[in-house]
Amino acid sequence: MRGMGIGVGARAAVIAAVITTGLACNGSNAGDSGSSGVSSTGDDASSGKSTNTTTTTTTSSGTTSSTTDTTAPATDTGESASTGTTDASSSTTGPAPFCGDGVQDPGEACDDGDLQDDDACTTRCQLAVCGDASIQTGVEECDDGNQVDDDDCNNACISKYCTPTGQRAALDELAKNSASGCWNGNPCDNDHYSFLAVDGQNFQGFGEAISCTGAATCVAHVGIATFEDSVKCQGRWDVLCDDVMLGTIDTLGKVCIDSAMANGCSLDFEPRKCAQIELRAALDDDTNFKCCEGSGPDSMIVAVSAW
Repeated sequence: MRGMGIGVGARAAVIAAVITTGLACNGSNAGDSGSSGVSSTGDDASSGKSTNTTTTTTTSSGTTSSTTDTTAPATDTGESASTGTTDASSSTTGPAPFCGDGVQDPGEACDDGDLQDDDACTTRCQLAVCGDASIQTGVEECDDGNQVDDDDCNNACISKYCTPTGQRAALDELAKNSASGCWNGNPCDNDHYSFLAVDGQNFQGFGEAISCTGAATCVAHVGIATFEDSVKCQGRWDVLCDDVMLGTIDTLGKVCIDSAMANGCSLDFEPRKCAQIELRAALDDDTNFKCCEGSGPDSMIVAVSAW
């Protein structure tokens, strides 16, 4: 039997050698045989938070593991990275303020919310005044937007154009009075001739004046009455309506008695509203000083009417 093959002990040694050789060949590249695996934990990197990655390696000599902590950059989501809320600081609500919205805003004197330019608050959100070129109903007759007082619309926004009633205007109050003669009465409240001291005004100097005032009234005539003698107490007077020169009344050589509205000693002019009629002694060639026995012009008025 020994001459036919290898004994049991010899075969076992051969098998062991083969196994050893195979193991050596398998581990020649890496040194050790083993397995490896990778696992990760943490939040989604897209949120910008940290991620933990663990790597496990198994070899014939044992098992090793390592952990790497990484932080991925935040992905832009249109929200604030620090608060997570949308920035709304630039948002606005409602329309911008404007003149006519019914609310008085800075720079506006008023705002009544309408588009009317004839009330107390203009469409420019300013208080209506005479001279703003807008006629305020019930307050102004006209408004030409200028400061010229002797044009068609004066500085009180009163039109010079009107229609007189033909009735005597109630300009009965004696206002300006610089006359210095012997009589110092009030001829303004009297239409008819009255040679009494309480009704007469005597002028002892050129430029001396009286004025008759009252509610503004449309008139086109001013007349006066003087002494009954055609020589004594006569003179010339400039006539002004609210400081606007209208013309001159000349009574030299005339008898100016009876009604001041009918005696012919008057001045006619274009109809206009007047709140004050002034009579100012004008230069003349009269040398008669027998009215008050004074100095020129020594003239006298005893009644004044405007109609």
